[in-house]
Amino acid sequence: MAQPDPLPSFQPPRLQPRRGSSSLWGGGIILLVGVYFLLRNLGYLGWLSWDLVWPAVLIVIGLFLVVRRWR
Repeated sequence: MAQPDPLPSFQPPRLQPRRGSSSLWGGGIILLVGVYFLLRNLGYLGWLSWDLVWPAVLIVIGLFLVVRRWR
């Protein structure tokens, strides 16, 4: 008669890559800010001031968070 193994073999938990929307939004915001500065340096957005853009970006992010919370 075979004896059961007294200690089961330990297997560490597998780590899954994070696929949340927050990391997507963070990367998207960084990408948009980089594109803004690139286009401004190339002269395509000379008429658009950063003093007007950053508050609008904050408002859009805040609206997104509020709407997402209500869903």
